[in-house]
Amino acid sequence: MGVVYLASRNDDFRKRVAIKLVKGGLDSKEVLRRFKNERQILASLQHPNIAQLLDGGTTGGRCAIFCDGIHRRLAAPAILRRTSAFHQ
Repeated sequence: MGVVYLASRNDDFRKRVAIKLVKGGLDSKEVLRRFKNERQILASLQHPNIAQLLDGGTTGGRCAIFCDGIHRRLAAPAILRRTSAFHQ
């Protein structure tokens, strides 16, 4: 449904953010409704292991979610370490 990009501000703030966009061609009414719902849910969550919503809206005609928290350790490697015993 979406694609995530890592971006950096080039001004005095030098903040790294994650930008999630709806994939081109997948912007049906149902996908946009689900994406906006995801954005609203993310706005209501606060937890150290969940990226915080910075902004949301549209960019280039595509729905977008802008989050911080990308400096945190990615969950996938940790999950793989914990489940490696199942693959032996």
